[in-house]
Amino acid sequence: MALVASLEIPDHPLVEALQLAFALLIDAGEIDLSMLTDAEETDVQADDWTLHLEGWPITTAWIAIDPDPVSPREQLAALEATFDHREREALQEADRRLEGALLTCFRESGDDLSALLADLLERRGTAQDEGEVPAG
Repeated sequence: MALVASLEIPDHPLVEALQLAFALLIDAGEIDLSMLTDAEETDVQADDWTLHLEGWPITTAWIAIDPDPVSPREQLAALEATFDHREREALQEADRRLEGALLTCFRESGDDLSALLADLLERRGTAQDEGEVPAG
């Protein structure tokens, strides 16, 4: 399988959506995109987390963070500590560009951490839309 790094990724609708959603973080050198073209697997990688997506349209998505928390309480604390407002906004933008498929795949992944992140992003997005939570 061929691994293609950020600057060499071929035109692909998923990659385009991710590049647009994460543009500020990519430009700042804080995240990288990579794609296994033969397997239709795409990763968005930061120092402390990885977003893994499979298929087009996406059929699987999950998040991994370092270190990997065990309990639900630890997971929530770790998610809030790991993802700053720019990263959360980029994930929400990716979900919008993918017409809700990202959060749906997080919930269907069978991974508790990914499902919890989907809930956190949805709650924050809804609260921001209603003017209840500051964007920062």
